[in-house]
Amino acid sequence: MRELNQRFRLLPCQTPSTITSNRVFTIFNFANFTHLLSHLHRELSLGFRNEKLSKLNVALREQLEESQKTNESLTNDLQKLALDWQQMRDEMLEKEEEWKEEEQVQVVLFCR
Repeated sequence: MRELNQRFRLLPCQTPSTITSNRVFTIFNFANFTHLLSHLHRELSLGFRNEKLSKLNVALREQLEESQKTNESLTNDLQKLALDWQQMRDEMLEKEEEWKEEEQVQVVLFCR
């Protein structure tokens, strides 16, 4: 945009005495103008692209935060399940020991 402003400041003022020489200069200015329009278009499209990328970045960050929360929740659930599983395993081993002791007592009682 700065380039566009600088280029237009360099344009000569049209007066009746410069109309003939301006025809050649007008072709030059038109080429500059089209170049500037092209440059402006590129800058605008980059701006829109940057804006789209920024929006995509925000959306991806939100998804990342959500997945981190979900991951933390699942990790907590898994830890709780692992603890519950260990407690149940310990209880089963205790009961198995009690059954073995009880079986030995019954064997001794019946063998007498």
